[in-house]
Amino acid sequence: MKFTLNGVETVFDGNPELALLDYLKGVPGVHLPHDPCDGTGRCGACTVMLDGRPVLSCSTPMSKAADCHVVTVDRSGQMVQDAVSLTLQQMGAPDCPYCVPETIMRARLFLEKNPDPTYEESYRSLKPDLCHCIGRKKIARSLLDAAEILRAEKDACREKEIYR
Repeated sequence: MKFTLNGVETVFDGNPELALLDYLKGVPGVHLPHDPCDGTGRCGACTVMLDGRPVLSCSTPMSKAADCHVVTVDRSGQMVQDAVSLTLQQMGAPDCPYCVPETIMRARLFLEKNPDPTYEESYRSLKPDLCHCIGRKKIARSLLDAAEILRAEKDACREKEIYR
């Protein structure tokens, strides 16, 4: 079976029922996802993107990855990751290894589709969020702040291109 992992064409010829998370644990350079809930899908720490959709890798069999693109939080886009991490810290959220990976993956998807969200849109985007320690209100607010940072960064990049 072939699939793309973080932009690299990959071949897997093992058990198609193996959890994607268990496969990812053995891949050099993939530091996340974590599996603190022992494969029950309760925490969200193992969230990865599968063809642009967030999925829990602990409960996703390798067979679902066939011919798909898998992106781990390590390759989620450094600018988005930095912006979300910064704004979560500014909200006083702990640097939780359970919640932050899922939040970053969902934030990337949400902010790519909606670079200028309202609070209500931001809050609604978190409905499937499994975070128990940060809280949706803080995450929703941090996504608004992250969106603002990302828009300012894009504007700065555009301005630099004009003056080159």
